[in-house]
Amino acid sequence: MIPSLKAALSIEDVMRDAGISIDRGKALCPFHQDSHPSMTFKYDRFRCWSCGAGGDIIDFTERFYGIDKKASIEMLAGRAGI
Repeated sequence: MIPSLKAALSIEDVMRDAGISIDRGKALCPFHQDSHPSMTFKYDRFRCWSCGAGGDIIDFTERFYGIDKKASIEMLAGRAGI
């Protein structure tokens, strides 16, 4: 289920839905006070070069919404219609 979930949703789409603006593959990190875009995206992963946060769509959803892995997968699966 997780590979199909990651294929159905891009990290950029999940972050945009969370209200994060992405410009040219960079964004302000929502996990610390960020004044210059320090978060980058590559393939299906994100990384903040300032605070070290990183991972995939499941990791982002867990951390951003303060939920556990199971709830994160269920939330993303519902969004993807899986």
